[in-house]
This record gives sequence, C-alpha cells and structure tokens, in this order.
Amino acid sequence: MSNDLLEKVLIQLKSTQLFRCIDDTTIKNLLEAGEVVRFNDQEIIIREGETQPELFIIISGCASVTVSDTDKEAYICTIGEGEIFGEAGIFSKVRRTANVTSVDE
Repeated sequence: MSNDLLEKVLIQLKSTQLFRCIDDTTIKNLLEAGEVVRFNDQEIIIREGETQPELFIIISGCASVTVSDTDKEAYICTIGEGEIFGEAGIFSKVRRTANVTSVDE
C-alpha cells in the first residue's frame, strides 16, 4: 500500500468508533498486513451465510447491502467511502448476516 493511500485510510479509520482509540502505529501495522482489493461493478464481496475472517474498508466507491428474503433480495442500505463492514468476522466465526455487492468499481 502506498504511503498516500496508507495515510488516507488511516484518517478514515481514526474517524470510526472501532479504531478511534488505537494508536496510529498499530493501525498502520494492521493495514500493512492487509491488501487492497479492487472489485468490479456488481461483484459480490460478502455472501450471506458464509464465514470469512476478513473485515473490509471502502477506500473509494460504494457497495449495496442486502439480505435474502425467500426468493429475492431485500435492500438494506448503501455504504461508501471510509465505511467498515464485516468486522464481526475478525472477532468470531459467525455467519455473515447480509450480502454486500460492489456498486461501482
């Protein structure tokens, strides 16, 4: 991750409740251990019911959150730049409670 991108994400994370009390060095170490992934439009990031040990931070773009309702998807919300999702996956092996799909690249 480039230094400019690292600083941008650090600022975004420090504004969230989850990372507010964690020092910059620790957050930078976590970010350096992660990876930047680019998703195409309408690509599934998280599938409801799966278990994954990852959390995601939207650096740019947005994603749609839906839940399965029998045979169709029920729209919950749209999340965007600076928002974190999937954090429960790093704390425990719980099944994902929603689908998250990229809306833009």
